[in-house]
Amino acid sequence: MDTMSKKQKNEILFMQFVMGLSHSGMMQLGKVMNPMTQKIEKDLIGAQATIDLLAALREKTTGNLNKVEEDLLTNSISTLQLNYVDELGEKKEEKVEEPKEEPKEEPKEEPKEKPKEEPKEKPKEKPKEEPKEKPKEEKSKD
Repeated sequence: MDTMSKKQKNEILFMQFVMGLSHSGMMQLGKVMNPMTQKIEKDLIGAQATIDLLAALREKTTGNLNKVEEDLLTNSISTLQLNYVDELGEKKEEKVEEPKEEPKEEPKEEPKEKPKEEPKEKPKEKPKEEPKEKPKEEKSKD
């Protein structure tokens, strides 16, 4: 990086920053696996905050970016916004489906409660057998 000008270095750093935020937004939307937890996680509130941050960055840097930087920032925001709307649509569909599933789950819970209410019978104890004296009887026969 010693041969790069300060302007080139800043361009690369700015693009890394935008791409990092864009990747974080995609992770928050559940489109990319979280490398720390190895799970797909959704945080729509966090994703919206990331989109807002990138939009504020675009507004504050208007007129100061070259064509490549401006295109990267605009495309990152657009991609995140479209995916955010897509996730909101899926979330609404899940909410519509949930009431349909609730009546199916309720009957399953009722049978589980009934056995708990019934008293359990104690196992019957076997009567103790007294030792038989057959060996003594056999001796007396002789």
